[in-house]
Order: sequence, then C-alpha cells, then structure tokens
Amino acid sequence: MKKLLLATFLLTGCATQANTAYQSVTVSPVGIATNTDTTCTLKNEEGEWKTPANTPISIHRDGNAMDINCENTTTKGTRKVEPEFEGAYLAMDIILVDLCLISCIIDGTNNAFYRYPGIITVPMIKK
Repeated sequence: MKKLLLATFLLTGCATQANTAYQSVTVSPVGIATNTDTTCTLKNEEGEWKTPANTPISIHRDGNAMDINCENTTTKGTRKVEPEFEGAYLAMDIILVDLCLISCIIDGTNNAFYRYPGIITVPMIKK
C-alpha cells in the first residue's frame, strides 16, 4: 500500500494534486445595468463554456489568455484575462517530488501551474 501511494505521488505533480486541471470561475458583468438574461461565453485553447452571468462554472485551466464575451438584449461586453503562473508548485515539483522529471510534464500537460481569477468582471456597454 505504501509503495502504491508513493508511486501515485511521484507520477503526478504537486500542482495537479492540489489544483486539478479544472477551476471554478464566476463572470460578473459591471457598468450599465445588466439584465438577468446575460449569458457569457468563456474560451481558451482548452475549450469553450457558456454560463449565465454571476454563476460559477468549471473551466479547464490554460496557460494562455481566456476571451470572455457577455451579452443580453441591451448590453454587451468583452474581456481578455491572462492566467497567473503559480510558481510555488513548480518549486515543490523540483524539490519535493522528482526533480521535475515526470511531475512537471504532468502538471504542464494539465495546465495545473496556471490559475485565472476566481471572479472576473466584464465591463458592459450599450449595443
């Protein structure tokens, strides 16, 4: 049992264990009074998701910018959000796990080193 746990730990990175490949974000339109029918589309290189405004949604992490478009019957808004690199996980992979030989590949493939803001505001304007 101990060998299985050790193997599992060594074959996954710290960031993947702590963050997973997914994270929850909430898009909050701001500015001009927004309708309750506002829908937002989030898109990065890992996929595309649609969600009602102010509703948490699980998205796939990515090391690239995410484009967000929100729209309702009277207003619209766009925003590009850059992810934050969480370097502490990289340090843990190097020091604690396996000198980054396997764990960095796994964490990098899952984009687990990156995190978008949990709440993303999108300025809205009249159509």
